[in-house]
Amino acid sequence: MRNIMFVLHISLMLSSSLFSQNPSDEWYYGRIILQEGDTLYGTMQVELQHSILKLRTDDNRIKTFSAQQVKHFSYYDTFYKVKRLFSTIPARIKNDYWVASFFGVIVDNTENISLYYKTYHNNQGLLNTKTLFFLDYELFIKNANDEIRKYKGTKKSLFELLPSYHEQIAAFIAHKSLNIAAPYDMGQIIEYYNSLQAYSLQK
Repeated sequence: MRNIMFVLHISLMLSSSLFSQNPSDEWYYGRIILQEGDTLYGTMQVELQHSILKLRTDDNRIKTFSAQQVKHFSYYDTFYKVKRLFSTIPARIKNDYWVASFFGVIVDNTENISLYYKTYHNNQGLLNTKTLFFLDYELFIKNANDEIRKYKGTKKSLFELLPSYHEQIAAFIAHKSLNIAAPYDMGQIIEYYNSLQAYSLQK
């Protein structure tokens, strides 16, 4: 499954933004698919940085889920007018210690390279007695072996995480005038890399 369609909207969402209330306090209607296969519907609240998902059911009960319990979830973001998709992926904390964690999907390719993100919010102080929150993000690249690593937004980091086709990728970036730190542009780069890989396998 590939989700390059989400990249444009996510790139706008991930642009530096200030909010008068914490976006993590918002509730959105969506769907949750649990690891055991059950599907749940209701309004949900997600704290992506800590991989906590709350679901308010139709009978107004609140259920809390960790990443270990959830396979996928999605909802319609009424602020940015876009459907958002998230997946649970094992992430390495240190050495060989792994923990399940929620990641937002930009490019999802089970056979090759995928691109994900996490958002977090910084308290920026007060304006007219209202607390301001700054939305920021981090990008992550997952290879075909399901190893996920943080992408640092530099050419060195890019070529470390993409093992082949460096000359072609550099030419593609220059031709398209892409910003390798921008989510939308990175989505194009990952899709191009995957197309090169798919073409080489067809030969």
